[in-house]
Amino acid sequence: MLFDLGKPAPEHLSPRHQAFVITFAIMAWIYRLVLFLGIAVLVYHFFVKVIGVILFAVEVGWVVARPILIELQE
Repeated sequence: MLFDLGKPAPEHLSPRHQAFVITFAIMAWIYRLVLFLGIAVLVYHFFVKVIGVILFAVEVGWVVARPILIELQE
């Protein structure tokens, strides 16, 4: 999954630096989620509603859900 807890860390980091790296990773995922959802909402509003709904679903599925599913499969 996201963290393979059965293996030791590849690098030794101080607890403070490790907390920073983990926080940065979480914030980067949140930023990506907000950015891509914003793009999907703009696509929805700029196209005819039927096409907008389809493009919104494709955008969310391809850019948000797909990376999460790939990460969970590892």
